Amino acid sequence: MTEPRTYSVAGFRFGLEAEPSLFGRMQNLQPFCLHNGAASEDEELLFSIHTVPAPFESGDSEKATYSACSGDVRPRTDIYAGPDSWRFQFRSVTERPVAAELVSDKSFRHGQLYLSGVSDRFGLNMALKLMFTFATAFSGALETHASVVVNDGKGYLFLGFSGTGKSTHSRLWMESLPGTELLNDDYPVLRLMPDGSVRVFGSPWSGQTPCYKQENAPVGAIVWLKQGPENRIQQLSAVDAYAALMSSTSAFRPMKKLADGWHKTLEAISTTIPFYVLECLPDKSAAELCYHTVHSKTNI
Repeated sequence: MTEPRTYSVAGFRFGLEAEPSLFGRMQNLQPFCLHNGAASEDEELLFSIHTVPAPFESGDSEKATYSACSGDVRPRTDIYAGPDSWRFQFRSVTERPVAAELVSDKSFRHGQLYLSGVSDRFGLNMALKLMFTFATAFSGALETHASVVVNDGKGYLFLGFSGTGKSTHSRLWMESLPGTELLNDDYPVLRLMPDGSVRVFGSPWSGQTPCYKQENAPVGAIVWLKQGPENRIQQLSAVDAYAALMSSTSAFRPMKKLADGWHKTLEAISTTIPFYVLECLPDKSAAELCYHTVHSKTNI
């Protein structure tokens, strides 16, 4: 028998109904749980998901409307568009069996998740991330592929392509700069607040580093990392900042209506927060150069 629980991520509340044994395996969700049980009448939920441990149509003979995959050994999502719903199939690796299938209404407020028994934890995390990303498209939130630390009360995000050293740079800050703490190491949430300020929030999704914190901070700066022969940093223009942030944001451009919402948030954040590009070596000097540059500009 399934049970309902209510969660909050970046100030957005959502509901999840699942078997108790599955909740027990979702340690990443625990810091974000508001309470066990269904939401009260006065709780406005961003979305809700009901899990079903039952078979589903594989869709193998059906051509996906879209397919999102970044390599043979990366997770793959196949997307099927229906007249009244979206259907998403998740694989942990391209050639592996489907782990889960999510059927959502067009507004991404209600979803039913069918779990195949093949990596249910992976399937649930993928469904929650997707529903959160799409449901907040017009609410000023961006799920960002970044590593983020907090120092002196402000959050600093490190962006970059896979393998450029985002996690390493965060570690160098923590080892070299007193008072630095990791907030999230893979998928923090940037949020444009109603007053125009920008904050970064921890999330239940943090890649290989288990860092799941129900905490947030105002954003001090965002830094795009590049590997280089020496340490060098410079501020980016608003146009380059937009491009850097867009390439590190969980979004799906073919869904034009949603893309318009993400664009407005990207534009607002890239023109509000200072952005830098840091060409660097994986050493202490790079962390110190980055810190002294961005910290001096954000603490004037």
